[in-house]
Amino acid sequence: DVIYFLSKACSKNIRFNEIINIGSNKKSKVKDVIKLIVKITKSKSKIKMYKLNRIKNSKFKDVINRQPDINKIKKLYNWKPSTNLLQGLKKTIFYLDNN
Repeated sequence: DVIYFLSKACSKNIRFNEIINIGSNKKSKVKDVIKLIVKITKSKSKIKMYKLNRIKNSKFKDVINRQPDINKIKKLYNWKPSTNLLQGLKKTIFYLDNN
């Protein structure tokens, strides 16, 4: 969805003068995305989760969920996502494996 929107925007010479979120407004837990990637790739990797405040000299805050607000892109460009997380991950992994 992101690549499709950006290529469409470039072909129409759309200029962005503000920040917009491109993606889904569905909430995703980081650990659930990691589990999906491990499952799709059939990886034998063990998942280790650490709170960022446990990492020495970390200035980052824990990101537990990701849920962008896509109302602006819907309103300004009449755009909405058409690919769900699982489909997007599968397409991305397939592309990376084959290029």
